[in-house]
Amino acid sequence: MPFRTSHDVVGRAVAIAVARGVELSALSLSELRALNPIFEDDVYSFLGVENSISKFRSFGSTGAACVDEQLKFWRDKLQL
Repeated sequence: MPFRTSHDVVGRAVAIAVARGVELSALSLSELRALNPIFEDDVYSFLGVENSISKFRSFGSTGAACVDEQLKFWRDKLQL
C-alpha cells in the first residue's frame, strides 16, 4: 500500500478512535476493514505503544532490543 494511502487510512482510524475516546485497538476488525479491506486479524499485534516499539529492529532504532544492545555496549565501554 502506498504511504499516502496508508497515512489517510490510519488518519481516519485515529479520528474515529479520538472521537470515541478509545484506543485504536478498541476499533473492531469490521470497522477497520470498512476503512480499507487490507486489514487482517493480525492488525492488533501492531497496535499499542509496546507492540509498535517492539517492531523496530533495525540498527539504531528505538526498539527495546536495540536500546538494550546499546546500553550494554556503553556500560561495558564506560565500565559502569
